[in-house]
Amino acid sequence: MNKHNPDNQYLDYHYKEMVRLSKVHTNYINSAFSDFKLLGAVGAMVAWAPLSDAVAKGHDPKVMLLGFIAIFIMFIIITLFDLMKQSIMLYYLEQIRHFENAIRDTLDIHDEETFKIAHNWPRWSKNVHEHIAWRFFAVLYVFVIAFPATVLLGHGYEWHAVIFLVIALMLLVIQITAVKLVIKAV
Repeated sequence: MNKHNPDNQYLDYHYKEMVRLSKVHTNYINSAFSDFKLLGAVGAMVAWAPLSDAVAKGHDPKVMLLGFIAIFIMFIIITLFDLMKQSIMLYYLEQIRHFENAIRDTLDIHDEETFKIAHNWPRWSKNVHEHIAWRFFAVLYVFVIAFPATVLLGHGYEWHAVIFLVIALMLLVIQITAVKLVIKAV
């Protein structure tokens, strides 16, 4: 078989498989972005009657503390689930890279930038995407940690705020170590 003949079955097979993997990858991306809607559901939990009443009246610190902890745990579960999807997306991207390489080899186009999406992703991720993501999550975490702590402190429940902050920081460490595992894989 002539590997440099662009009309051969080899090229056709590799291109079709790359397209198939790209579609799977795109579906994971769309699914991950739709998970952001789940975070809205977590926000809706703030409106949960017992919690919102406790926050408004400041009468039941245990309900506020447990409610805020439950919301934060749901937030962490959703973001960890999304992180698992991201790791799968990165796996598919790695597989796509092999097909891009095979296509570039077959077409003998090593010096061109075509068929290099998967190849170029780590550089783009490190130079652009990670910087935006860290800022996004910094703002998000400040909100989901600072808001409950501020509400508890505002009602004079210092120990409840400390308990919430300790639990939130422990969960945040778990989240950050998982993020580092995914980033390391890129």
